[in-house]
Amino acid sequence: RRAGDHFGSDVGIVPHYGIAVVGAARADARTAYGMTPSNYPHYEPNRGVSIPLDKAYAGWARQDNTRALAGSAARMRWRAQEMYGTDADGREFEAAGAVYVFRRADTMFDETTTDKWAPTELYKIIPPESSARDYYGHAVAMDELTLFAGAYGDDGMSLNGGAAYQYDLRAAADVVRFEAAEFYALEGTDSFALVRVLRDQLFEDSFLTVAYATSDLTAKGVDVVKFSECYGVAIAIREGCGDYLQTAGVLTFTPGVTSLTFPVYIMDDWCLERYQEYIQVTLSIPGSGLLLGEDAIAKVRLDDDDFLKTECTHSFL
Repeated sequence: RRAGDHFGSDVGIVPHYGIAVVGAARADARTAYGMTPSNYPHYEPNRGVSIPLDKAYAGWARQDNTRALAGSAARMRWRAQEMYGTDADGREFEAAGAVYVFRRADTMFDETTTDKWAPTELYKIIPPESSARDYYGHAVAMDELTLFAGAYGDDGMSLNGGAAYQYDLRAAADVVRFEAAEFYALEGTDSFALVRVLRDQLFEDSFLTVAYATSDLTAKGVDVVKFSECYGVAIAIREGCGDYLQTAGVLTFTPGVTSLTFPVYIMDDWCLERYQEYIQVTLSIPGSGLLLGEDAIAKVRLDDDDFLKTECTHSFL
């Protein structure tokens, strides 16, 4: 949160679920990494960081000097931005608005035996398409686990015509999260990386659907047509085939189920990779943009086995 966000523009609470939603109507729109989104091709050429990132940024995929695993690739993106020395134009995202979701943590006691019900920030929600002065989050309301958020400045139908958004926040109530900050697959041994998503056992008696998607970091994703074409040729000539199959879908937890998985298929080739390759995976409420929060973001690491081979051109055309 930043100065001028007007955090607290409106608040909605569901006491028996321990959930609070807070609007920040004048928050500038930001990406999953806290950066200004690109407005290309609508207003000016893309001056931001190009994706996929140069593979040399793989060393920035972990957290500071501890090398601890981190689900978000923010440090990698920030470092690339520092090196490029550019940023997108933020004027088209001023006061777009945002909504934050908090969940009350379990009770804690201190030495004075005072109850503490600490709130935990779970997610930041922004619409899939937001623009300057939408004022999303100016008004919020909760009906059980259904969130309504108003954006009275939205220009979707007409100038300042306004818009209202509806979300099912069961993902927040059920505490849905990735099992790990980083998953991995070894080229030549694994056909895919298996990504596991969990929900709290206390809420296993209901149905729950969440969406997932992959995006490039230093690895390059290709569509199913390109992936299938490459798999139909010999490994020795798989050049320019990308690193993995772009993946998106939904997971539905049925009653009694607390763990589900989805595969991220990888491309086996004979191209030497000097650095580890990374893919970002994210969770979202179906039909919305990604959820911005540490539980809803993770990485997939691709390890190479072509130590005796040579580097390829990596032409993805």
